[in-house]
Amino acid sequence: MLFNFSMSNKTKRRTTILNDWHKNKHPHIVSASCENESLVKCKICNVQFSIANKGNASIEQHNVSNAHKKNLEVLATSDKVTNFFRKNVFIETEKNLALAELVFSYHTVLHNHSFRSMDCTSKLMKLIHNAKFSCARTKTMAIVKNILYPYALAELKNELDGTEHLCFLSDASNHKAFKLYPTLVQYFNIEKGIQCKILDLSEIPGETSDIIANHLKEILIKNNLTKKVIGMSADNSNTNFGGLKRRGLNNIYTKMKSHLNSNIFGIGCNAHIISNAISTATEELSVSPEIIIPQIYLYFRNYTVRTETLKEFCDMNETEFRNLLGYSKTRWLALTPSIERILYLLEPLRSYFLSQEKIPKILQQFFERVEKSKIYFTFIHNQASIFSDYILKIEKTNISVMEVYKIILEFKQIMKRRLDTSYIPLILRSLISDLEESSPGFRVNFMKEINAFYNCCNKYLEEWTTPLEEFKIFGWTLLENSIINWEDVVATVDFLTAKGIEINDGKLLHEVDCANKYCNDTKISKWREEGLSSDMKWVEIFKHFNNNLIPHNNLLSVIQFAFALPGTNAAVERVFSIITDIWSSEKTQISIQCLTAQVYLKINLKEKCADFYNCMKNNNEILKRVHGVEKYIDV
Repeated sequence: MLFNFSMSNKTKRRTTILNDWHKNKHPHIVSASCENESLVKCKICNVQFSIANKGNASIEQHNVSNAHKKNLEVLATSDKVTNFFRKNVFIETEKNLALAELVFSYHTVLHNHSFRSMDCTSKLMKLIHNAKFSCARTKTMAIVKNILYPYALAELKNELDGTEHLCFLSDASNHKAFKLYPTLVQYFNIEKGIQCKILDLSEIPGETSDIIANHLKEILIKNNLTKKVIGMSADNSNTNFGGLKRRGLNNIYTKMKSHLNSNIFGIGCNAHIISNAISTATEELSVSPEIIIPQIYLYFRNYTVRTETLKEFCDMNETEFRNLLGYSKTRWLALTPSIERILYLLEPLRSYFLSQEKIPKILQQFFERVEKSKIYFTFIHNQASIFSDYILKIEKTNISVMEVYKIILEFKQIMKRRLDTSYIPLILRSLISDLEESSPGFRVNFMKEINAFYNCCNKYLEEWTTPLEEFKIFGWTLLENSIINWEDVVATVDFLTAKGIEINDGKLLHEVDCANKYCNDTKISKWREEGLSSDMKWVEIFKHFNNNLIPHNNLLSVIQFAFALPGTNAAVERVFSIITDIWSSEKTQISIQCLTAQVYLKINLKEKCADFYNCMKNNNEILKRVHGVEKYIDV
């Protein structure tokens, strides 16, 4: 019997639903009220309706409605919500999912993608690979800040625990309304060689020596590094070192020596010194590129009409147009390409400016005597090229002060030789000869100027690179010869002893003898062919010592001291470049904390994404944190 009809003298007959019927006929229809048995509910549509009057016809009417049919279609194409829930049990499936989210977060930072891009990436991963993959911007940022950043910090601290000596590098830079101050450390790792990694990135309220010195002191104390610091590296400003003679008490270097109660080394940036040398020397010339190049660049910058007219002059001179390049003293390597571009466009530029009614007077003079101007610019370009070559050598990553000293010594010898011979490039000789008929006294005056250029350059280099002389006793650590001379090692031991560093010279002698046995002529030749850096040579030697149970504590201490000292502050400049790339105009909402985390990962974790995947796939501790909710709690 399908329906139950109840009659009453006071109530109208109504239809109710019976359990044994609806379970078989309409399983999606259930009773909606205990008090009103005629009120039913559709589980698919989540709507209630009464069957009191029409009974089964009301249900059939609902089943053929458009709303019910649409909900049936949606149900057929949708997974259950529970399929998307994370399981509390950390099984292999959950582990692989956490690994994928971790690596994609690392990939986002390493390749400088925006966190916003992970909203799209997460949806694509759901469609293509795993419906449970969920790593949009919020989760990605949480993983970067609260999992990857602490991991990188812990890795750095573990490495610093294994070294006796280190040097800190620092500098300040303005970014928008923030004064950012990164602090890096350089040290020698027995397995990886020279390492230069970021220790801290903070916003500071000012740039006085007191503020910076106190900030550095707090960082070193916080990381328990005060006893390991042997040097400070920074640019050569008065705030950092007190000028050329390093006098006075109101500079960071002097205050850090007082804070640390140690006579630490002060190492200026030698790449900056070379750049300043040519900048100072060009002041001896009648034509200064540091005045001319910015004037030309600014004349065309943001002026479309002027640029289009210049293009027409390029066509008339059969020269392909190329954009002009700017130059400033703080951009060490920008001078050479800037001069190259001016020389390339010299004829079109001359034609353009001399055709104008009104131009800056200095440019008018420059192009009216363009033959002479070309000679000066060609000379400066020739000099700037060799300066740039040596700056690039010094600026390479993970370089020691001894390597920098050797490069500087070689560069000074070249410049001294040019002074002694009054060297001018071959191309200039022909240009000067062509000009002699119209300007008979030009050669004499020009030779006086280039000699003054060389003399000024050599004097500047000699004055500013004097502090490097005390490090030449570490020359043997470069392993350029097959035999380590014990007398050279003794000089180093005496130097370190005077610094308060204890070395057992008896044991050191045995360790040096073992190193000499390993570093035979064949090994040295092999290293030279491979272009192996000095620090990696020592990594190979210490690996041999470990494999053969050869003691090497004293020799390791000496090498850690020698390779902890950098000869340039270029590593800090690279941090500023990374910050500029990360904190672009499209990423203005990034906080200082998030910026610090990203910079930390890009500098301290250098593995490629695939290598990082292999490194992390068995790290259950990290993967469990990715899987859990702890990542959303700021550390």
